[in-house]
Amino acid sequence: MGAGLGKSNVLVGASTEYVLGSNDEERYLDKIDELVSKITAISIELSEEYNREFLRPDFCNRVALVASQSLGNLSSVNLNGINHTLGIVAGDPEFKENMCNLIVKHYIDRINLISVIVSSLEYCSDRVKALVVGPICEGHADIFNKDECDTVCGAGKDCWREQSLIPKNAPRDQTYFKILKELNDEFINSLETLKNVLVQITDLKNNIKDEELKKLIIEVQKEISAMKTKCNELYYAALLNPPYTQEELSQLNQSAGLRDRLYDASVDARTRVDTDAAMLNKGMGEFADKNAIGGTGTGVNTR
Repeated sequence: MGAGLGKSNVLVGASTEYVLGSNDEERYLDKIDELVSKITAISIELSEEYNREFLRPDFCNRVALVASQSLGNLSSVNLNGINHTLGIVAGDPEFKENMCNLIVKHYIDRINLISVIVSSLEYCSDRVKALVVGPICEGHADIFNKDECDTVCGAGKDCWREQSLIPKNAPRDQTYFKILKELNDEFINSLETLKNVLVQITDLKNNIKDEELKKLIIEVQKEISAMKTKCNELYYAALLNPPYTQEELSQLNQSAGLRDRLYDASVDARTRVDTDAAMLNKGMGEFADKNAIGGTGTGVNTR
């Protein structure tokens, strides 16, 4: 599945009609789609630029040779300078090769960072989609591929559910929707952060030093780790609190009321049993005491 999210207006299950029934959920999906598209577009543009200008096999043969007395004192990051021109001391091929290799490594690191950002989007996208519009692999909630789902589910079983988990006209005050909102908010915040990193790289062009790039890499790693942790936590929290129709909620409330009444009745019955047992034990004790002193005349006199 790609990183983007699709939508479906009506999905029909075996006995219940399922819909994406709230404008809130639609707006969230639209916002996520928009951010994922922007991140993908920026990533493609940057990757193509880096490959075109810095990562071609003949890059080191194409760079301009600029004589500079101070060049030898400049670090490799300072060479990522104006108009993509490298200052290389003419007549020193070894120095030129070393500087070119450092620049190439710098832009490979940039592309690796971009790749990490793009590849991270699918994790939360899959989970948001599973909760809102489906599909989902029943009993194997971390699988989002039908063939893989069919394999782990086993022969003769159908665990793949195409329909949404949300019943038509399900009351929105349920725990499921509160968790879903939090998941969407958290994911969108992370997408904004990742997009801003790419915008920053775009705006700074070739003026990002290696030290700055390393800081961005650490920032992205932390953000992605936190994003996936939160997505996983909220995803399972939602699955543990599935949405119900109003009728199902009424039945659940009735069942819960019945369970409560049965529990209270069982407690009362146990109390009565314990009380009766205590009284019986007390009575038997008194009876035994009287027999021991011959108070009733029914005890056995061994004298």
